[in-house]
Amino acid sequence: MIIYCAAHNAIGICLGAKVEVRLPHNPVIEVVRRRAVNPKILNYIQSGFAVLLIGFMLWIAFYDIGDWARSANSERKANVPIVFAPKK
Repeated sequence: MIIYCAAHNAIGICLGAKVEVRLPHNPVIEVVRRRAVNPKILNYIQSGFAVLLIGFMLWIAFYDIGDWARSANSERKANVPIVFAPKK
């Protein structure tokens, strides 16, 4: 439920509008099992996926910063002159 609301609120923020989303109170797993999910298990699952998501973002940022540093270093070594656009 929290993940669904977060996704819908992020879309509303990106569009610059206040979005209020009313979702059904029974997630799919509760409908299938016909009883509530143990909150302790749900906490572990959500925390695990949050750690995976943050780790993935850090992994991407690490390689992006590395690419940026390597490209800046290679241009500096090549002694390439800076060329500006012609004035009109």
